[in-house]
Amino acid sequence: MRRPLLKLTALAAGLLLAAAAHAQTTHDEIKYRDREKKRDITARGTIREETPAEVAYQLTSGRTERVPALDVIDITYRMDRAVSGKVNRAVADEEKAQKITDPEKRRAELGKVLEAYREALKMPELRENDRAYRHVAFRTARLLANLADEDAKRVDEAIDALKQFNKDHGLGWQVSQAYRLLGRLQAGKGDLKGARATYEELAGRVDVPDVVRQEADMLLVRALMAANDLPGAEKKLKGMSLRPVPKEQSARLQAYLAACQAATDLPGAEQKLKAIITSKDQPNEVKGLAANLLADCYLRAKRPEDAFWQYLWVDVVYNQDREEHAKALYQLAKLFEQHKKQPQRAQACRDRLLTDKQFAGLEYQRLAAKAK
Repeated sequence: MRRPLLKLTALAAGLLLAAAAHAQTTHDEIKYRDREKKRDITARGTIREETPAEVAYQLTSGRTERVPALDVIDITYRMDRAVSGKVNRAVADEEKAQKITDPEKRRAELGKVLEAYREALKMPELRENDRAYRHVAFRTARLLANLADEDAKRVDEAIDALKQFNKDHGLGWQVSQAYRLLGRLQAGKGDLKGARATYEELAGRVDVPDVVRQEADMLLVRALMAANDLPGAEKKLKGMSLRPVPKEQSARLQAYLAACQAATDLPGAEQKLKAIITSKDQPNEVKGLAANLLADCYLRAKRPEDAFWQYLWVDVVYNQDREEHAKALYQLAKLFEQHKKQPQRAQACRDRLLTDKQFAGLEYQRLAAKAK
């Protein structure tokens, strides 16, 4: 009885795997951030349209939904069975490898994933599926950018891959992310001219939402400030202030302007930033930005104790913007270690930044992984 039972069990398992594979080939799966509900949503259906502004998909019920491109986290496309197994396995391997804490082992495993993506891109069956092919090309370029964060020798390779992606696939929903990655790598390399050109090109596109163009301008400002080109950042901000912007964006702009002016008038900048932080009219996301900027001003003025408390406010109270929260944790780790001489608390901050899912993929998480 045992042998027939084993055969039946194996047959059942095979049928379940076949059913799962079939399900993967008959539906697209989109994962996105629902801003109103403040949680991630996974929906299955059929992608009907993709643009740099949004993704439209039809649910199995027949209803069509539209998701802003900025809110899309990932899409698993239906693919020919010849390639779906290879691509989906590489995606799973990438997610697994990103969790490896040992830098050398992580890089080695991600290198294997990179080769798997490149092999998949050569398959004729994938080339015939434009949307799936574009996304694997994006995953390849994005993975190179992640590897470049830990290996300076791969920066130029990653920059070239992102430039090529933008040239070949500039009409997909991934375009804003690709431009951001490219600009970040260029700025990190010290190529502010290249980063400026990238952000200005994104800001000048008419097929992306206004919020993306405004964000591109802000990213350029951040890059200039990170390079201590405060006059250049201030000039850019004053030009932006001449255009109509939403109320919250205006507050962010004023916060950045105050931080730029801190180089020549720290008390004045301090007063303006504190006014934003204590205002009853500003959301916590804006207060977190202002507190982080004030802390940055204190660091440049060699006042680490004052900077520490501002970053701590962001961690404890004004932590609603995950990018600002990640920045605060990264800086707190350094201050706990270098200023407070408390390595255990520094490590606790790094561990939170590295393990909390809300920080997945953010620049400061990658910097923390590189530092570790």
